[in-house]
Amino acid sequence: SSIHLEGGTQKSREFIEKWFDKINLWKLRDQYFREYYRSGNVFMYRVDGNFTVEDFAKMQKVYGGLSQGQIPLKYIFLNPYDIMAKRSTSFSEGQYFKLLSEYDLERLSNPKTEYDKQVFESLDPKLKEKIKEGTFMKDGAEMVLDPTKLVYSFYKKQDYEPFAIPFGYPVLDDIN
Repeated sequence: SSIHLEGGTQKSREFIEKWFDKINLWKLRDQYFREYYRSGNVFMYRVDGNFTVEDFAKMQKVYGGLSQGQIPLKYIFLNPYDIMAKRSTSFSEGQYFKLLSEYDLERLSNPKTEYDKQVFESLDPKLKEKIKEGTFMKDGAEMVLDPTKLVYSFYKKQDYEPFAIPFGYPVLDDIN
């Protein structure tokens, strides 16, 4: 359903509406619920953008009440198949890693686009070294996901489980 903003000033509501357009909120909503009911495991990674002092001064003048620093520019849905959970006695507060596939590693070791170069430069120095030297595991390389930027939700996951069981899994035998 639609989102209705209440309170604030007209300028602040316009700012929020433009931000929703920038992050493509309606597409995010569609992808979120599709993955939620498909696999029961949704992983979104937030990409922040910095604003300069000049940008901040302009936005402060127009919108007021902003704090200096960062704003989410985009959310990336991660394939649950590529996510690993750190072993733990309880998974109620998880730490997750992304397994970089052969395809990911090839793109990062030989970047062809500006985006590939930016992603490579944003990686942990140890991981960049492994990719350059080709000294990663046969299955790929683990990329630690910043818990402050990772948003995840699960459909009916128990605290002792690292991931939720997909919605249709219990009826697969009946379907077969």
